[in-house]
Amino acid sequence: MSQLTFFNYVTGITIGSIAANMLTNENSNFIGDLIDLIWWALLTIIIGFIALKLPKLRVIIDGEPTIIIKKGKIEKNSWLN
Repeated sequence: MSQLTFFNYVTGITIGSIAANMLTNENSNFIGDLIDLIWWALLTIIIGFIALKLPKLRVIIDGEPTIIIKKGKIEKNSWLN
């Protein structure tokens, strides 16, 4: 099962918003919006690649996972973090 991080969530919403604006707004500049969409996608890929190579940056971007259930038992202390 995959985990959706806050960074991935914000990126998905932003790319979706730019794409929706391109398709629905008659007064927008299609080429300018397309450049924005490509720029945001490339920026996301670059940040993701850098986060893979630098573990300290990965913690800043994605955060640290919290174990809620361990060996079939609920970890109540993990909720406090």
